[in-house]
Amino acid sequence: MSSTTHRRAGARVLAALALLLAACLVAAGGATAKTCPNTSTSTVSGKPSYTYTRGCIISFDGTAIVYNLFEPLHPAARSLYAILEGPGWGSAGDTTPDEQLLAAGYAEMTWDPRGFGQSGGVAEVDDPGAEGRDVSALIDKVLTGRPEIAVDRGGRGGQPRYVNDHRRSKTSGEPAVGMTGGSYGGGIQFATAAFDNRVKAIVPVITWNNLNYSLWPGNVIKLGWGELLYGAGFGEGAAEHAQGDVQGAPSGGDGGMQAGGYDPNLHYAEVTGATLGYPDHTMLAWYGQRSMAVYGAGPAGHVPDVPTLLVQGTVDTLFNLDDAWSNYIEIKGHYPKLPVKLIAFCGGHVSCPTGAPPSGANYSDTASSSSPIAPGESAATYTENETIAWFNHYLRGEGRSDGMPRSDSVVYQDQNGNYYGIPTFPTATRPGTATYVTAPLSGTLVDHGVPTGAGPAGVDTAVTDGATNSSDPGQVTVPVVTAPAHADVPIVGIGHVNATVTVNGAATELFFRLIDKSTGGVVDLQTQPLRIDNLDLQDLGGNPTIPPGPQNISLDLVGTSYDLPAGDTLELQVSTSTDSYSPNRGSAVVTLSNGKVTVPTLAPER
Repeated sequence: MSSTTHRRAGARVLAALALLLAACLVAAGGATAKTCPNTSTSTVSGKPSYTYTRGCIISFDGTAIVYNLFEPLHPAARSLYAILEGPGWGSAGDTTPDEQLLAAGYAEMTWDPRGFGQSGGVAEVDDPGAEGRDVSALIDKVLTGRPEIAVDRGGRGGQPRYVNDHRRSKTSGEPAVGMTGGSYGGGIQFATAAFDNRVKAIVPVITWNNLNYSLWPGNVIKLGWGELLYGAGFGEGAAEHAQGDVQGAPSGGDGGMQAGGYDPNLHYAEVTGATLGYPDHTMLAWYGQRSMAVYGAGPAGHVPDVPTLLVQGTVDTLFNLDDAWSNYIEIKGHYPKLPVKLIAFCGGHVSCPTGAPPSGANYSDTASSSSPIAPGESAATYTENETIAWFNHYLRGEGRSDGMPRSDSVVYQDQNGNYYGIPTFPTATRPGTATYVTAPLSGTLVDHGVPTGAGPAGVDTAVTDGATNSSDPGQVTVPVVTAPAHADVPIVGIGHVNATVTVNGAATELFFRLIDKSTGGVVDLQTQPLRIDNLDLQDLGGNPTIPPGPQNISLDLVGTSYDLPAGDTLELQVSTSTDSYSPNRGSAVVTLSNGKVTVPTLAPER
């Protein structure tokens, strides 16, 4: 359940070549596929010991889905609440259990999502109509009817009355389950719980709200992440399928002989994005359908009606704090009284940049002994403990508290490692306890497309941007706020920029970053991009700005949880160059006028 950095699958990709060749030879020899469904159970000795069931089911459309079920030994009837934990992109389900979950008395089920591991089908990117229905099929065919699995008793026998229990839910006597998992394993929780009321509590970790924001914010493609995810998912998925088929020869893996792979729209997006340099409407529509921002939109939208603990990384450049807060706002918009809370921790798909420069940025992922919340605990330990406390309270009905501060909806970890609670994550329209500070923004930039900055040496520069050199004509940097000489100023929440932009050229891409002047580093490694296209190529030239003229822009910055040291200055940099995004193709001169930047500040941390 704890967060991990993005997986590097180069070795697995190379291994796939040999395994695929071997699989082809086996297939050529006339192998017959293993029959699915199948199941086998064994006892594993350890601390704790457990029973391990490995099996395969046939999902709603005939796709073979392979699963793993881990259960404590000798459970009483109806005593085990099952926690479903999905893997990250391209990965198979874990074949060893989460020891903390088992020690806490839970059953855990993992699985190979369609297209990956030893399951069949092709990856549909957590589509509620595909992967979401696969999880429902797992509940139907693996958990339902097992005498040890806890069921919905309608609030009787010490069980809580689940908030999504109502006349239409019809889950009495059905398994009452929780879900957790990170990244791809976070997205599947929304895609399942929004449609299947047997899910009673969820903990989505480092995941998205809208893939069109996460993968190409402001219509600028995250080139580093896009190439990493496309290549690693394809290579690792192929390796896992081939390994299962070869090791299980001649009958194949636990799901039978399966090829796996991607929905054709994933290949389309890879080729089209590389060709155009921006997403077209086919990409926007397809990825939108895999996003709660779309299937949960409007009064008739589908969002989970269950207690939700969102866990998101402050330095995560794939799925950032804006993603998590958008999930919070969307769920609370449908169900205002629902328990929904957020933990913002140092980590995510990008690891916390600990240590001194140049390999780090002097961040810490472990709280000091004076931290107001969880003193001395690392981010991994704190989020693990809070996850179990969340399930204990909302799934089992234990205790008077869910483990989070009663009066606060958000716990954030600053770059010093300490945790603080606040009632809400500040935004310009809903500042909560924050005071927004405003500074003017204007200047002229030359779009030449050559980056002159890089992030910490210990952080993969393919997925992070550094600050552009101050002598580079492709940037404008303005001071925003200076901390008093004897007090730090927390910069916590989502900032905002308004400006008038004139682009003398076909198009430009602008990259907005908050900078710590003293260190020269990008605050929390975060950049917010925006593409301005005078030719309106995305809409096939339907509304061009010719000749070039002023355009008004309004955009949110990426949320931060940064403690600005006493006497230090926070700056906003607007740049035309990038290390991690698809660069603009061409040159331009860009004028910013009548602009302002607003950032959230809190009272000094205590």
